[in-house]
Amino acid sequence: MRACVQDGPPVFPEPAGPASADDLPTRMAALGLRYFTPREIANLHSFPPEFSFPDSTTLRQRYALLGNSLSVAVVADLVQWLFSGIDMV
Repeated sequence: MRACVQDGPPVFPEPAGPASADDLPTRMAALGLRYFTPREIANLHSFPPEFSFPDSTTLRQRYALLGNSLSVAVVADLVQWLFSGIDMV
């Protein structure tokens, strides 16, 4: 596990040329970065642990669907507030 604190400014590898989508995973790995998994994104959106996509859903579709979703916890609180009878003034 890497430490979160380092001495001095961050050191980034020099790009070998113009950035392209093909070498993005390689560059991210060189920096110790990675993409969130669909499950991690669902967790951030407060989806329940038992939530899952159908097996026929591709990885690209899962990222798109989660990217277009809203946080369940935030929406639940907003809906509760809207229907609680509080006057919006």
